[in-house]
Amino acid sequence: MTVLYDDPVPYTQQRQQQQQTNKEENNGYYSSDSDKEEGYDMTEYDLDVVDDALLNPESSEYMDHFGFKIQVRTDDELSSDDDSNQSDRQQTKNDNDDEDRRSTRSATSMETTSYPAKNEDTQRSNSIKKSTRTRQSILSNLNNPFSKSSSGRPSSITSLQSPSVLPRPSQFSHNDHRYDSEKHMQLKEEALAELKLNKEKDETKTDWDFWETVIQDFGSVVDSQIDELRRHLTEGGIPAAIRGLIWQMISKSRDSFDLEVEYKEILKKSTSPFEKQIQRDLTRTFPDHPYFMQEANRQSLFNVAKAYSIFDQEVGYCQGLAFIIGCLLLHMPEESAFCVLVKLMGKYGLRGHFTPRMEVLHQHMYQLDHVFQQKLPVVHRRMENEGVTPSMYASQWFITLFAYRCPIELSFRVIDLLLVEGTQVLIQIALALLIRNQEQLLKLKFEALVDFLCHHAFDVYREDGNGFVEDTYRIDLPARFMARLAQQFTMGEEARESRQSMSQEDNLRRINGQLSEHIRSVEGTLQVLRTENKELTQQIIQSKMELAGAEDEKEQLRHELGQLKAEFEQHKRSTDHERKALENKNGLLEKQLTETESMLINLKNKRENRFAAAAEAAMNGRSVFSDNGQSYNLHRDYPTRLNFYMKPPPSEITIEEFEQFALDRLKVLRAVEAASVRNEDLKLEISKTVDQYLPLRSNLSKAEELYEERRKDHISHFVLRMAYCRSEDLREWFLNQETALFKYRFEQESFEEKKNFLQHLDLNWRMLSDEKKESMREELEICSKPKTGIAVEDYVSNETFFEVDFEKVPHMISNRSVYVKGGKAYVPLNDQINLVMMEFKNHLSRALEATSKLLPRLEEDDRLKPILLNVEKQYTGKTYDDFVVTNGNISAKDVEPLVQRHAPLCMRNLQDALKANKHLKHEGRLQYGLFLKGIGLSVGEALNFWRSAFSNITDDKFRKDYSYNIRYNYGLEGKRVNYKPYSCMKIITSNPPSVGEHHGCPFRHFSSGNLEARLRKDGINGNHVQEILELVREKHYQLACTRHFEVTYPDNKEKIDIIEHPNQYYELSKRLVEDQGSTIVEDSMEVDE
Repeated sequence: MTVLYDDPVPYTQQRQQQQQTNKEENNGYYSSDSDKEEGYDMTEYDLDVVDDALLNPESSEYMDHFGFKIQVRTDDELSSDDDSNQSDRQQTKNDNDDEDRRSTRSATSMETTSYPAKNEDTQRSNSIKKSTRTRQSILSNLNNPFSKSSSGRPSSITSLQSPSVLPRPSQFSHNDHRYDSEKHMQLKEEALAELKLNKEKDETKTDWDFWETVIQDFGSVVDSQIDELRRHLTEGGIPAAIRGLIWQMISKSRDSFDLEVEYKEILKKSTSPFEKQIQRDLTRTFPDHPYFMQEANRQSLFNVAKAYSIFDQEVGYCQGLAFIIGCLLLHMPEESAFCVLVKLMGKYGLRGHFTPRMEVLHQHMYQLDHVFQQKLPVVHRRMENEGVTPSMYASQWFITLFAYRCPIELSFRVIDLLLVEGTQVLIQIALALLIRNQEQLLKLKFEALVDFLCHHAFDVYREDGNGFVEDTYRIDLPARFMARLAQQFTMGEEARESRQSMSQEDNLRRINGQLSEHIRSVEGTLQVLRTENKELTQQIIQSKMELAGAEDEKEQLRHELGQLKAEFEQHKRSTDHERKALENKNGLLEKQLTETESMLINLKNKRENRFAAAAEAAMNGRSVFSDNGQSYNLHRDYPTRLNFYMKPPPSEITIEEFEQFALDRLKVLRAVEAASVRNEDLKLEISKTVDQYLPLRSNLSKAEELYEERRKDHISHFVLRMAYCRSEDLREWFLNQETALFKYRFEQESFEEKKNFLQHLDLNWRMLSDEKKESMREELEICSKPKTGIAVEDYVSNETFFEVDFEKVPHMISNRSVYVKGGKAYVPLNDQINLVMMEFKNHLSRALEATSKLLPRLEEDDRLKPILLNVEKQYTGKTYDDFVVTNGNISAKDVEPLVQRHAPLCMRNLQDALKANKHLKHEGRLQYGLFLKGIGLSVGEALNFWRSAFSNITDDKFRKDYSYNIRYNYGLEGKRVNYKPYSCMKIITSNPPSVGEHHGCPFRHFSSGNLEARLRKDGINGNHVQEILELVREKHYQLACTRHFEVTYPDNKEKIDIIEHPNQYYELSKRLVEDQGSTIVEDSMEVDE
């Protein structure tokens, strides 16, 4: 690696050194010694010779001319030479301090050393320097990036230590300020009035008197006080309060013909072809500035851009114009902004940046490139090697006047400089940016380099606007030199166009002859070539994209590797300290855990005692207050065991109770569903389940557990309400089962309990008095339908009727079983249950809808969300996880006959697919493997079974791809978790099988035709097939599987519970077959006797 520069001096240190150096010297990079010497100007030297000297610094002829030699060293050479030369360099520095400072000015952009470095040679070199100071070359003038570096850095790093403002005249002519028109005089008066107004209010140190002089006679200020004007531009720039007026005054925007009137006429009468493009760019121009966030101000920007695109139709519109217009609109009305824009484009020559050929823009970039190469050759060569040219970054700077990514205040300062100094100041600004950022530029690669120049070059000046202007003025670009560069550019363009024209004419003649000879053959192969060209183009594009991606990935990986190594070393150093700290912390945590367990046990005992006291008090009608201040009162909270669940539970609850109560109620509701689907007697079928999981005794029992039973019923209902409110299907299922459960409980109540419950509900029912009943006896007898054997007259006399709103009993009205009068329906007591069920169902339906709207807020609690999301999928039966890992009772060869004889349809489908394809995909292997584990297949036999089943692969592939997963399912690999066989609910609700997969539930995932064909293949007759398909259509998949089991074993006389697990099906089938076998053996023994 070539050493180009030493470690950079911090910016703050440079600024301190700059202040001290400015007092001691008046020369530097921006105004070199050669500028002050008589008879030497950079334009007097042949630039081609200078360029050749830069590229071949070791050539003998340039040694003779310039008296020095550039030496570029590698890292190894430097490291080997450091020790031997350190003392010599130090001694040379001390003895020749003045000579070193002078020699530093003439150093090149790479590391320079005195050659050779002996005492006699040093003395000879010093004498040569003293005698030849008047013949310092243009190479020293342009390639010296700093004058006197107190930091001792090599010359590849440019220092910004030089005088603040250089005493040189402005290179832009302001001769038009000798004569002022009437409108210009009015502008001056406006500016003076505004200045006086701000001068009275201003408390800063602004030199208002000087700016008053500028307004009164700008031409004289430019001629005689240009240095003072530049000093004020450096120290704050034009005051913001009068900046817009001074911009108009300097540009003399009101001296031309009446542009403001023409501006208004253009907007009224003309339409621009660029309106859509301008409109699209409005939101891209200073998008974060508050001024342009307002629609009216964006319209002003649109008006000015549109008017200029019509005014100058050759230029039309370019996106960069919007940024210039935006800066102007921030200081003046849109009419004035248009006039100033016309002056900038014409008088100041910015129009050449936007014409179709962009001649001036290319000229400026050509000048910048040459000055950049001579001022900063190392940085320029570095950027050339990376493939970065000025067109990649400087075109954006010049077109937008640096406003695209520049801080907005700096953009105003750029326009200040442009109006005073002319367009050449743009090259000075660009060069100042490159000098200030050269250290960063030497570190970056291509993409980062372009991104930095386009987006982050102004970061060094973000809070230093004065330093920005000061650095700009330090750049000295002689007018003759810049004019020569412009002339070279023009001549080069003309020569290039001439050569191109001649070459094109000769080339066309030659091509025309060739095409005449080969046109027939080309026409025959044209289509083929187009196709091949398209394919090759796509391949090349794809290859380039892949190559670029690979390079990016390579750089990223290299960067990440370096970071990982550093992090690893740091982590390794800190591990020991952390381990010791963790050991100490672990001891403390163990102690805290012991204390916490003791505290939890005490809290649990207190809680049990508290609820026991509450139950005892509830029996005696008293209130008991627990430690948390909550009052528990049975008659207040739960006066009856029936509940419409209108209020949320009044007591606290633990997470364990929250989940367990929900699962117990879910078991009861599933039992209700099973009984309803089978058309069985609800009282007989669910009474045992209700008593086991959700008992609810009446007030007459006087049991101590009354409060806890009703509290559990209350809480479990609300938990399931939250879990089942998330979809229409879940709400409908929950509503039907809860209504059926409520009806079951209502029918179990005594008449007195029902009456108390209805009075407590206050359903707006009114009992019909005897007098009123007699007045409408005839109508009631007509509508009444007593049981057989009871006279209608006796039925009406003995029956109690209720007066309710007729819209609550539409089904009874449709059956003509009630009498309706005056919007009221008169319902007999025997039909009261229908009214109650209707009220309960309507209330619960509304409550589910309301809960679903609150569901997002309920799920914000991370403790409740997993329970609510999975409770409807919970399997509440046997888990079948009591297997033996190594010593199962089933061998690999027994699997297929046992599965075909006893397994449910889902597992037989997987076995058939495995046998046919000799393979199962991951989900199928997981479902089938856990089922086999649950029926008693050990891990060793499982490996044998799956190896024999996958007979079309090698042993090595089986070990690599499948054996680990099999051992993982048995808890012998990975997390070593005891994985349980899948339940029916998990299989039904999991991801459905896709093409080539066979997992899932046939009753859920098979099509109707495939399921019917499979059932008939199992020998099930037509009636039973239709019965099973009907259950499937009603989405009772587990009931369909249960019915399949029943028709498969028609001789079974025992009642079969709903099958909720494939292993449950297997065990039931195997037990039935074994019972039948033992019965046959007993019968045969009796016959023998």
